[in-house]
Amino acid sequence: MNDAETNSVSLKRWVVSATAMPKQPLMFSCGGRPLTRGVIGEPDNLSPVEYLLVSIAGCFALSCFGALRNRQAPPTPVEVTVTGEKAPDGPSRVGWIALSVVFGGATSQEEASVIAQEAKHLCTVTNTILGEPTIEVSATTRS
Repeated sequence: MNDAETNSVSLKRWVVSATAMPKQPLMFSCGGRPLTRGVIGEPDNLSPVEYLLVSIAGCFALSCFGALRNRQAPPTPVEVTVTGEKAPDGPSRVGWIALSVVFGGATSQEEASVIAQEAKHLCTVTNTILGEPTIEVSATTRS
């Protein structure tokens, strides 16, 4: 079966999560397995697309903290899960990305929605993707 046939049968899907706790480093998981510093540095454990989704999850979680700080709200645990699905047509790319944000503590549903919208405005990674940045590629050789 060639790639075109594989894509039409089932699309590749990736799921990563970032958990942000007040005054602690971000914790990541990919496909349900926790990532540690050692694992992130090993190329066989994450695909480039998973690195992209980890960037989205981490940036959005930190943006939620920024939105909480801007609102002078107490820090609360935040878990951001990002799911990406490969586009069914060419060129090869992620065609769909969904973010799910879960707030801990005493955050109401209304507050959670407002904070998530503020975080969407603050998140450099998602804003970059939405902005369709210009990507310049150059190639050279070594002598």
